[in-house]
Amino acid sequence: MNRKWQVLFLVLSLLCALFIFSNSMVAEQKMSTRESGILKAVENVINHYTTHSVHLDTKTAHTRLAKLAHLGEFAVFSALFTTAVFAFWKETRPHFLKILFVGVFCAVTDEHLQLVTDGRSSRVSDVMIDLCGVLIGYAIASGLLWLIRKRKEKKNA
Repeated sequence: MNRKWQVLFLVLSLLCALFIFSNSMVAEQKMSTRESGILKAVENVINHYTTHSVHLDTKTAHTRLAKLAHLGEFAVFSALFTTAVFAFWKETRPHFLKILFVGVFCAVTDEHLQLVTDGRSSRVSDVMIDLCGVLIGYAIASGLLWLIRKRKEKKNA
């Protein structure tokens, strides 16, 4: 990959990390309002496509949505960062520990930001969820990059 791809994926990784951190600095009250809107939209979609009415339990649904958001944010971040690493070194496996370290560093930073934000708390379990997201993002990006490389090799052979 040329220089433009290196810069693009590095910048996208940084923007994704900033997005994650900005969400962590949102007070609990505003976050609950956002989550309520998302849950209402999910309810509407489910009720539109099913014959019976569904109402999501607010407390449980909010908790699960927050955990799923953590997982998803870190999976996207990790996929972007893994692709950036690939753009620089043409390999991801030898750099796995670097990618993992950056992911854990971002997860711990994210939890620290929540600790100092009104109404938010910091949990080790959230760091573990974030770490799972990092691993999922790494696996998806590495798998796709491997498939792309094999396809190019087959095409050039």
